[in-house]
Amino acid sequence: MAKGFLIRAAVREDGALLANVAGAIAGEVGVPFVVGRDDVPLRDPQAGYRARGGECWVVVMRDTIVGSLGVIRDADGALRLTHWFLAADLRGLGMGGLLLEEAFRFARTAGVPALRAAFLPVCRTAQAVLKVRGFHPEDAASENLCYEFSA
Repeated sequence: MAKGFLIRAAVREDGALLANVAGAIAGEVGVPFVVGRDDVPLRDPQAGYRARGGECWVVVMRDTIVGSLGVIRDADGALRLTHWFLAADLRGLGMGGLLLEEAFRFARTAGVPALRAAFLPVCRTAQAVLKVRGFHPEDAASENLCYEFSA
């Protein structure tokens, strides 16, 4: 586990840096990232996440955002994971799991029925991590994953 990091809820002041980090990491792993579309919710976590029934967390090391995870609420009340990323040199150290635990805590507190995640095929490692944590395919025709909370 890396030392000297903090996981906290994103604030408006994080917006520009969070969007820049997300775009850089997306480019590094080959995930499309369209400025003016994909960065919009990141630039204002209040409007992009909290106003939509969700939350966005950041990992901060040495005053720099190095990772993030966000969820929003779908029409049926479930939460949907919108993004989950870490700087390359920090992957595999457990920080991604800690971010995911924040989402689980939030979901349980909010009493949601499920947490959903959809990934592009290039994100196989993230899919594998979620499956180990209890996510399963949402349906036979989809690569989307779902974690259902017990009532």
